[in-house]
Amino acid sequence: MEKLQNVVKSLPHMSKDIVDDTIHEKVLSYLSEYASQGPEAVAKFLEWNILDIIHTCIVKVHENVQDCRIMALSIRFLARLLANDDRHNTPLFSQLYTNYIGILYFILDNAFNEAALMRYSCIEALEQIVTYNLGAKWFLESNKSHQIVAKCYDDSSTYVTVAASKLLLSIINSCSLFAKLSLTPNWKNTETQDALMEFLITSLDLFNKINQLMFDSSVDISRRLEALQLIWTLANSRTNNAIEFLKQGHLLNQLNVLLTDPDRNIRARANDILCIVLEWVPDPISLFKKSGSLDTKDSTTETLNYIINDFVFPLWNTDSNFEMVTMAVNVLESSIRLVERVSKGKIIVASVFMDLLIFLLSFATNQENPATFHFEVLYENGTFEKLKKLFHTKRNFASRKSLILNILHTIRVISQKNAAAVANTSSICVILDILFMPEYNTDQRIMKEALSIIPVVLFTKIDYNKINDQEIVNKTLQTIQFLALDSKIECRGMILLLEAMQKLLCANVMGRYILNSKYGKEWADTLIFRACDLRWDIRDSILEFIGGLLDKSSNVGSGVNFVLKYDLSKVVFAKINDEEPYVRASCLKAIKNIIRNPKGWQYVVSGRMQEDIALKLPSMMRDSEAFVRRAVMELMVCFIVERDCGTILLDDRNAEIMNPKIIDKIMDDPDFYVRISGCQFLASIWDHCEQDRLSYGQKRTKHNKSISGGSLLIGQDSSWFYWLEGDKLLVAAAEDSSRLVRDEVLVILKRLKYYLEKVVSNQDHGLLPTPNNSDSQISHKRLIDESTSLKQKHYNFYQNICLIDFERLEATIDVEHLYKEALESVSTKMMIETDMMEDGNDDYAMDCYF
Repeated sequence: MEKLQNVVKSLPHMSKDIVDDTIHEKVLSYLSEYASQGPEAVAKFLEWNILDIIHTCIVKVHENVQDCRIMALSIRFLARLLANDDRHNTPLFSQLYTNYIGILYFILDNAFNEAALMRYSCIEALEQIVTYNLGAKWFLESNKSHQIVAKCYDDSSTYVTVAASKLLLSIINSCSLFAKLSLTPNWKNTETQDALMEFLITSLDLFNKINQLMFDSSVDISRRLEALQLIWTLANSRTNNAIEFLKQGHLLNQLNVLLTDPDRNIRARANDILCIVLEWVPDPISLFKKSGSLDTKDSTTETLNYIINDFVFPLWNTDSNFEMVTMAVNVLESSIRLVERVSKGKIIVASVFMDLLIFLLSFATNQENPATFHFEVLYENGTFEKLKKLFHTKRNFASRKSLILNILHTIRVISQKNAAAVANTSSICVILDILFMPEYNTDQRIMKEALSIIPVVLFTKIDYNKINDQEIVNKTLQTIQFLALDSKIECRGMILLLEAMQKLLCANVMGRYILNSKYGKEWADTLIFRACDLRWDIRDSILEFIGGLLDKSSNVGSGVNFVLKYDLSKVVFAKINDEEPYVRASCLKAIKNIIRNPKGWQYVVSGRMQEDIALKLPSMMRDSEAFVRRAVMELMVCFIVERDCGTILLDDRNAEIMNPKIIDKIMDDPDFYVRISGCQFLASIWDHCEQDRLSYGQKRTKHNKSISGGSLLIGQDSSWFYWLEGDKLLVAAAEDSSRLVRDEVLVILKRLKYYLEKVVSNQDHGLLPTPNNSDSQISHKRLIDESTSLKQKHYNFYQNICLIDFERLEATIDVEHLYKEALESVSTKMMIETDMMEDGNDDYAMDCYF
């Protein structure tokens, strides 16, 4: 609190030479955090004479050299305080009105300041002032209220018009003129706000003025957008008062006209307003029609029919402009929000939307079949012929593709939210036909949308038993295979195809069908062929796909069986020495997924491939690319931790490439992720050695290989961990330059310290258990020597760990949150201007920071 008080007192003395304006925003954010804690926090600021400080900020700044940033900061902070004042007793506003009326008039005058920042901050303060009865009365009597509110549609700065729109909204929500009758008995005393609202409506001719700005094409486009911003602010407020205001002013009665406006910015903003209205307004049609709702039992369905007939179809009635048809699609997408609110017949309504979109999609791709389209109104008013003329023209192919993309996106949104509606449509056939068209399947945007829809539609039809013809499924699988074999498909397109493959393979019904049909073999052959593609990114994507099918998090369905049935793992193993480092890295990651998967590991063991893989890894640690070395280390850790294969990695055949020097290089690798993996590798070696030590004697590994005591990892010099100098390397890693490495080694050393405390404290009982008679080949003397050596090394390791200052280590890996850093940068010293010193101490002159 002392720091907070110092910052508050320093506000008038902030240096005018500060270059970075964000410093003022940081200070405001810092102060607002405390102000937002409620009336008690506001009372604390009053104890510190905050109004005196704010008055000083706006009256005398830097010896009559005013800085509008400081004034704006103080006024905006006042707005935060007013928002959190005690509304019953109003201690802050009472003092402001009684003793600091000059601040109020400063706010009033500077709402017309040349600087947009000043206008914005003063209007922001007025937004809170008018919520007080006394504040609304003062604002009304100022004779400037109408001029200030008019800035919501008449200011050169966009963010000032936004602030003025919020001011008008605050007045609307504070009065009872637009409150529902059910709320009137309990409504607070708002006579002053009512009078203010009536004055604004009358003096500004508010409703007519807003309508004129929105619909008069001769008005400057920026002012029209400002008027629409006001409407959007009111609709997005989600308050009943704001909606009643829109109703009484008939401000949305001609929204359909705005949707056909020649300017695309006007159309886009009108559609944004439509989105908000359809998302939450209880009776949307009452805003669109002067007569309001027809009092049907389901006004939502009525609204949807109105949108189709009065919003969508008029946009279709064009033979020269794709933009209007695209706008119609956007309106349909916006209307999906309302479909979710339909009480009965939701599937029917969603199906109508799907029919409209499929009709357009068929037209756009010259696949139209008008006989199946049942909206007779299109044929009566000539809309159908106009659309036909529009789509049969060959000009503006880019606009046609953009329209197709919008249609596909909207179909995807509907299919995800209303699956049952998709089951009755023929959308999948139309989409599949698009993917066979070279002019469209080479566009990755269209391919992405189409391929994301196909599995959803197909699965839905299966769930609802709507697939009467197996040819639909076969055509889908053939399409994906056809595209995967197309040499024109680039890497991104191949990734999209593989993602679709994965969705189909991992689905229970579809996955089993693929495996038991000819398409399983055909898909596998396609993958094998593509794995040898001359383009490295294609090979890389194939390996990632195969590894993804075996990933533990996604190994449901038939994906794993697909990989194993067609020996796709061999495709992965064959790429371990690929010339492209990205492919090598993806190969290693895929192998890791194979090893981690139970069925994949069983496949590896049955083919006795684990040793061949493991023996290749140490040499790959010398790879020139860091991401390959990372993948190598992760795979080695996986071998030890998950498959208990440490003896293979540390086999005598690897002595030249798996030795203390190599491990030292790993722990000194330029890439800190490699060093992190090195720490994890050493920790896994430790765990494996201890496991061997505790179960000394005959042991059978998970890959069914019998290992005698002499082959265990406690081998040379009592333990492989110590032979690799893991103790020294882990202790040294505590001083690594990377915070993430220190974080990793901290966790490891804490765990080992806890373990060694028990071992060291139990030295008298011996570290190695008494050998069984079956281990007679191991001499008793050797056991004693190894036991003594291992005891000493454990003890020395424990001693070295104890020398580490863990508290200091934890402090070096703690990351301060960016917001916390910003707050820490706000200090009294940094805010004081250059020529101010306290007691002759120039430490307060810290303008160099700025």
